Amino acid sequence: MEIIQKQLLRVLYEQETVNIYAWHKETCLSPISIANAVLALRKKGFLQLSDNYENVSLTDYGRKWIDINSKDLFTTESDKPWKNVPDEMVSTGDVSFQTLFEISDLENLLDNIDK
Repeated sequence: MEIIQKQLLRVLYEQETVNIYAWHKETCLSPISIANAVLALRKKGFLQLSDNYENVSLTDYGRKWIDINSKDLFTTESDKPWKNVPDEMVSTGDVSFQTLFEISDLENLLDNIDK
């Protein structure tokens, strides 16, 4: 599922109805991105459009799906920044610059900057 679809489902879970244009203004997402997300979620049966096509709301199926998949939907990798820290950056004690680079690598890096 695309990020925009997840964002829209999160908003819809908190609110009964979302005005598509207002959400576009709030998020600064492109209209085509929002339209694609709405169409994809509608095709899956997760949401329905109002008669004037201005608002979307969750279907019962969509709300049940969110309840079942809430862990994946509401918890993202960006919510867990500690998982993105490279092993060499993790320290059990003092970290010096030399632990990140060997001296010869640092010298090569500095030599290449001058070129």
